[in-house]
Amino acid sequence: MVGIVIVCHSETLAAAVIALTRQMVPEGIPIAGAGGVEDPQNPFGTDAVKIQSAVESVFSESGVLVLMDLGSALLSADTALELLGEQRARQVRLCAAPLVEGSLAAAVKAAAGGSLEECAAEAETCLQAKRAHLGTVQVDTPAVQAGEASPAGDLKGIQTAQAEARVLVRNALGLHARPAARFVQTASRFRSSIFVSNLSRGGGPVSALSLNGLATLGIGQGQEMLIQAGGEDGEAAVAELVRLVESGFGEATPKQPPTGFEGLQPPEAPLQGLFSPFRGVDKDGRIAGLPASPGIALGPALLLRRRIPEIPSGPGRGAVLEQARLDAALKAVRLRMEAMSEMARRRAGEAEADIFQAYALSLADPALTQRARAILLERNVSAELAWSSAASTFLELYEGLEAPYMKARSRDLADLLNQVLLELAGSGESATELIEPAVVLAEDLSPSELIRLGPQKVTGIALARGGIASHAAILARSLLIPTVVNLGSGLLDIESGIPVALDGGSGTFWIDPGNKEELEQWREHWLKQRDREREQARRPAVTVDGEHIRVLANVQQAGEAATAVQWGAEGIGVLRSELLYLEREQPPPEEEQIGAYRSAAEVLPGWEVAVRTLDLGGDKLPDFLRLPGMENPFLGLRGSRLYPEIPEIIRTQLRAILRAGADHPLKVLFPMVATVEELSGLRQLVEEVQKDLAEEGLPHDAAPKVGVMIEVPSAALQAEHLARSADFFSIGTNDLCQYVFAVERTCAELAELADPLHPALLNLIDLTAKAGKAAGIPVAVCGELAAVPLAVPLLVGLGVGELSASPPAIPVIKQTLERVSAEQAREIAAEALSLDSAGAVRALLARHYPELK
Repeated sequence: MVGIVIVCHSETLAAAVIALTRQMVPEGIPIAGAGGVEDPQNPFGTDAVKIQSAVESVFSESGVLVLMDLGSALLSADTALELLGEQRARQVRLCAAPLVEGSLAAAVKAAAGGSLEECAAEAETCLQAKRAHLGTVQVDTPAVQAGEASPAGDLKGIQTAQAEARVLVRNALGLHARPAARFVQTASRFRSSIFVSNLSRGGGPVSALSLNGLATLGIGQGQEMLIQAGGEDGEAAVAELVRLVESGFGEATPKQPPTGFEGLQPPEAPLQGLFSPFRGVDKDGRIAGLPASPGIALGPALLLRRRIPEIPSGPGRGAVLEQARLDAALKAVRLRMEAMSEMARRRAGEAEADIFQAYALSLADPALTQRARAILLERNVSAELAWSSAASTFLELYEGLEAPYMKARSRDLADLLNQVLLELAGSGESATELIEPAVVLAEDLSPSELIRLGPQKVTGIALARGGIASHAAILARSLLIPTVVNLGSGLLDIESGIPVALDGGSGTFWIDPGNKEELEQWREHWLKQRDREREQARRPAVTVDGEHIRVLANVQQAGEAATAVQWGAEGIGVLRSELLYLEREQPPPEEEQIGAYRSAAEVLPGWEVAVRTLDLGGDKLPDFLRLPGMENPFLGLRGSRLYPEIPEIIRTQLRAILRAGADHPLKVLFPMVATVEELSGLRQLVEEVQKDLAEEGLPHDAAPKVGVMIEVPSAALQAEHLARSADFFSIGTNDLCQYVFAVERTCAELAELADPLHPALLNLIDLTAKAGKAAGIPVAVCGELAAVPLAVPLLVGLGVGELSASPPAIPVIKQTLERVSAEQAREIAAEALSLDSAGAVRALLARHYPELK
């Protein structure tokens, strides 16, 4: 991939351009900055040696594009080329494009696989969109005849378009930078020539591979665009791009679930604009805010004040020690964010989990961490001061942006800044789980604080600041927590314990409400409506032609089994046991494990619970386990391969599962099984544990069901043989996809390659399902694919009899199944297996199931 170097007179400006580019194009673009000089008295200037170092840090055979600001930057860049040597200098291009627009345009083209010359050309034409908007230059985007070229890209073959579709742009800001970047990246995956026109304003067509061309179309919310494609995969390309547009380009928008108040007369709207620390107060004490998540909440107030630790202003204890402290704090908070992502995925869904994944990525952003390191080295200050200074620079940049959706990022970064400072101070987390239910009051609330408070005890949320599109509001809606935001600073004068109430549907808040009985009635109605929806989800999922597909839950710990029941789970497909082991100095004792497994089974009487044995290794290691260094831990000692190294730990776990299974239907699920020999050894281990328990006279499951995770290609290819020894299969599509395509799940550059709807993966699922059917054992899919509505009929057609997903996804899966004909699904699946790309499979599914997204 082409590398990018930003050369300018200011180190801060270079870092900001890089941060903005990475925000807009988060696909792992190799980009580096060379800003400022090492002069404390006058840090503004350019340094040829620094430019040379930046070029070498992102250099590859694809070449490097250098963007410069002015004056000495050009001379320093020329000198840097001489320092690089003639051979490397030939692969470096100095570009006259402006820094910000040029960096973004070049990054998008580079992410799409563009050459060095293509990236340079795209960057140098990047001002067309701005000039067109301001009217300073007339930019024509007329229909281009076949074979002609255009500044917006190569439009050859436009008259041979084989597929086209009209689609309405729904997202709030239209085709602005980030959705346009996603559009270009998606289009670049196809071989066909793709063109876009603005039907509402008459612009185009332009190449779908040109970010600037798309920008000149000025496609806003509510406008209609035409997508045309010519080539062998043109139909698939158009279908995929239509799906992207209709999904709102994956942008987070406020969810508006039913309030449950239909047919009831809402309370009179509160007065606005009175002189008060609140936004508006009427004569009855009702306070006006903004409705962020519907529902009624009553209870004692709990005022949450964010702890801001003191930042040492004196000198640090040496750059090496302070850097070690900062690295440890960043790692601790990053791991916490990843754990919260898993928690959010189970309780709310994938979109909400992505919030915390973004947090974790922010903590690893080189633009931020490298700036903190530079401050440590240059100023000999504490880790706290270096981190605060580095983060504050970016905070100011975000707060200065006009777009609200970008401005809101400053609150996320402020939360991360505070969490790292608390970790450095040894104070731990800024919020702890509530003991009793309460309505939480705060100036603002971050998603991480909401998760740490324990959503089950948060009956409502009232915020002095915040907006309906904030991450906290999005998470509150997913968790069905009534929320009102933007109430004003007077909210922070309310003492904890005072009775309060709020209506998240109208944006109303009460202090010591006098109409408590009326609110109680409203709350009771809302809760009944919510319970009715959950009750519908508890019904078995049956296809239109009468096939019952069991829908199970994936849970991280035993305590989440009750949540799974509420969402309608018919059992636990995967009870991940790692959380019992992580973040502790010794493995959990046998009795503790027995209690955990029993508690999960007790809330699901009669339903089976599959306990996945320890899946450690890779990116999950407890503090008490030390493994030899491996070049690629995901291909090393992981899952069941690790068990010979920890025999007592795995024996203790198997003893706990079998003992808890004495009076509950627990199953043993082994991860990362690759061969028949491995499964035979694991079954022998179970038999040895059974024999030990029998000799000790301890009650246990004398005939446990033993299953295997199908997440290694060799296991799928040997499914027929494994089925002779296994009692059930559970297909882990996340890891299976990773190993089939040799793409790590977190590798943003290759994320599009590892598509779980690719026929290569579908054929392995088909092999496994057929082997299970022939052996008479159940086959489940427990990866994220099971929760994708468009994939549900395909999995049914492939013969999968059980789908296991995060609890919040269960109602949608069941609703999807109720609209599917299993017979038709089998015909569609057979056709999908014969296709050659994921895009073609998506197009096939979109044609048959246009209502599924």
